Amino acid sequence: MTRPARRPFAIDGVLVALTVAMTFIAQPPAAIDDSTRVGGAVLSTPARPDPLAATGGPVSITGAIDRTRVLQGSDGTVRVELNITGERRPMAKLPRTPTDVVIVLDRSGSMDGDKIRWARSAAQELIGMLSADDRFSLVTYSNRADVAIPFAAAEAGLRTHWQRTVGHVEAGGSTNIGAALDVADAILDEHRRPGRAARVVLISDGLPTAGDTSTEGLVRRARRALTDEYVLSAVGVGEDFNEHLMTSIADAGTGNFYYLERGTRLASVFADEFESSREQIAGGLKVTMRPGPGVRVVDAAGYPLYTEDSSVFFSPGALFAGQQRTVWVTLQAPTGSLGDRSLVDIEVTYADPKGSRRAVAMRDLPKVSCVEDPAAYAKGIDKQRWEESQIKDTWSSVRTKVARQVQLGNRDEALRELNAYKQDTARLNAVVGSAAVDANLEDVEELEATVEDAFSGEADEQKQKRNVYSKGERLDALDARRSGAKR
Repeated sequence: MTRPARRPFAIDGVLVALTVAMTFIAQPPAAIDDSTRVGGAVLSTPARPDPLAATGGPVSITGAIDRTRVLQGSDGTVRVELNITGERRPMAKLPRTPTDVVIVLDRSGSMDGDKIRWARSAAQELIGMLSADDRFSLVTYSNRADVAIPFAAAEAGLRTHWQRTVGHVEAGGSTNIGAALDVADAILDEHRRPGRAARVVLISDGLPTAGDTSTEGLVRRARRALTDEYVLSAVGVGEDFNEHLMTSIADAGTGNFYYLERGTRLASVFADEFESSREQIAGGLKVTMRPGPGVRVVDAAGYPLYTEDSSVFFSPGALFAGQQRTVWVTLQAPTGSLGDRSLVDIEVTYADPKGSRRAVAMRDLPKVSCVEDPAAYAKGIDKQRWEESQIKDTWSSVRTKVARQVQLGNRDEALRELNAYKQDTARLNAVVGSAAVDANLEDVEELEATVEDAFSGEADEQKQKRNVYSKGERLDALDARRSGAKR
């Protein structure tokens, strides 16, 4: 199914979350393709230029705004498509980045049986992929966290010993995620070296039941990955883990979230995370946005937003060679008076393969004009980019909210979210006329039926259906919003 993301806004009963694409370039384009007289002034719409990239070392960025005008009295929503691309290099010439990998494995009682066998097998396969210049550690946790394999270089003799050690890990006890994150962070804090990629992969099949069980406390621990420039990804196995918690941990740790209904794909998750690290050409990505006067940064594909002086930033993790990550950034420009509005300057900083911090920036970006005439406003809409932002970001954001309400058992609130999105989008599309968005509205009706079904049947059956739905839907929506984040 095709799916979009975030509720548009209404102006005098008419929805306005439309989109005109304007590629970010160093200087405003001179070409003009139309003009409209509004309030005694002639407003010109620049021609849409070809995409141009700002490049800094192996990283380049491009961007496009989804409209060149906002309507007076509206909430001033403007969406920015930001692409961050790692230089593509022939594999033969691509230097392999030495990598530090810490697997953090839940061995609580609920992992007994197939789950612990799958986890042992996957860890053994990963160990077999390591080279002598890589380093590895295994942290296991139940009531407490233990270092099952001390951090060391993956020499051939040690790898065989490690695989035997993994084969003896047994399940039993409670789930102390906080202690496990503390141990993994301490390992990397002690051994971190410039020029090396570092990745922690957290695996859990249940709820935290020992130590610090609060979402706030566990997310605070995960945020240390941001400071220490390693990537923390989270893997939920089965039906009992808290997907809201696990995605929050992955977001705070600048990593990926995976949901495995069964553990049979665990080996491929380990392999993808490891290969991403060994092909890394930019680590510790930090996207800093400096909004213009009165402009607010509202969202960036659901990544946590942090403030720093007058700037807002988010951290999407690392970048491997040839990877392109796409993030839709939602801004709100002031609309109290007519005239031009400067939107935002964007800078991406990162650590190159040698560990040096580098930057690439886009400044002097195109402005938007605040107008009072809805017809003039509509001329600033790019149909194709509106479709993309609506289906890839707005709808996916709504799906995430609905999944959360289903997880919490809030049927009516989940249906209200869907109904509001459906009504708002239908009014918007009456102006834009997108066949793709019409098809998306059919997806909304399908999802309404799925939500209704998740709350039907006996209590145990409902719980099982809600668990499976909310986990799968959350993962799919997150992946849709963050195109290119995974291999």
